[in-house]
Amino acid sequence: MPAPPTTWAGRVDGGGATLAIATEDGVAVAYVCDGRRVEAWLRGTAVDGRLELTGPGGAGLDGGYGDGVATGTVTARGREWTFELGAVRKPSGLYRATATVRNARVTGGWIVLPDGRQVGVLTEDGVPRPAPELDVTTGRVDGSPVRATAVDAAGNGS
Repeated sequence: MPAPPTTWAGRVDGGGATLAIATEDGVAVAYVCDGRRVEAWLRGTAVDGRLELTGPGGAGLDGGYGDGVATGTVTARGREWTFELGAVRKPSGLYRATATVRNARVTGGWIVLPDGRQVGVLTEDGVPRPAPELDVTTGRVDGSPVRATAVDAAGNGS
């Protein structure tokens, strides 16, 4: 049975990275990042309590979900983390933005945690750096308007 629309978010076990997973109608999207340079977007399935996602460069997530919790292992850029994440509600969750700022292509991913803290990576012309704070109500980053949207597994915002 496909997972209902749910988003889980939090820090991986032992710290070092943050992870958000969004599911809807059996489809799953996830974003893992260290808030500095390492990040990966993953896509896959969420069916019968199982999460199976893959991404570029061998990134992957294998886990399960139930009773408001998602657990498992996520890998990105040769690093591996275990996780146990609780379900979250907006404005917590997963956000993505794309823009052209001062002739540079900018993409960003943010995970907004239940306590309001944000972790993300902003890549400008292929160079990653810690993402500045995203105003989730206005879609502004560093005072500049960008198209920042909440990401869901149905493909909105991704």
